[in-house]
Amino acid sequence: MRTLLLAASLVVLFTAPVFATSRAQCRAACGPQIALECGGLPRFIRCSKRVIRQCRLLGVANGCPTQQAVPTPPPPPTTTTTLPPPPVAVVPDLIGAYQFSGPLVEDPCGMQPIGNLPTTLTSKIAVTAQAGTSLTATMGIYPASGEYVASGEWTLTTVPYVQAGCTLTARLVVDSVSLPTGGSMYVDANCPTYGFDCSLLYKRTGN
Repeated sequence: MRTLLLAASLVVLFTAPVFATSRAQCRAACGPQIALECGGLPRFIRCSKRVIRQCRLLGVANGCPTQQAVPTPPPPPTTTTTLPPPPVAVVPDLIGAYQFSGPLVEDPCGMQPIGNLPTTLTSKIAVTAQAGTSLTATMGIYPASGEYVASGEWTLTTVPYVQAGCTLTARLVVDSVSLPTGGSMYVDANCPTYGFDCSLLYKRTGN
């Protein structure tokens, strides 16, 4: 009876374990686990066999679970830069009285003696109304209109008028608000009787 019990005990002790998974399945599944647990160890082969054996006993799900992917961090928040609005152009108040005085510097058609035009032109100018950049004025005795352009430049043009058989139009070009040196007066002359159409130029030369 004692001999029978001893034999039964030896059978229990030396019974081969029952594996849940094949060696090939564990080798395919346990690469990351082996690298994690055994990488760099001097007894790499022994360590890797232990991992494979554990996988075969417990199954792939428990012995070599799939490595979870590292979550991707969320993108940084988007920064919105609000630019200030562009500066608003300031239109100066041009209503007031001005005076232009300048010599004749260009007369390509010889109009001055024909039309009895002055060699030095002096004209009183009055800007009487302004709506935004639009101007209403008089130049001498003639009505005129014009506009403020930019950076202090503004212009005025008279209605056409007849003198010495020619139709004339005066155009004032001012390069600052206060009619400084450099202001110009153009007199456009259309003279069918004399067969020419050209412009005379008077330039302001003093304050």
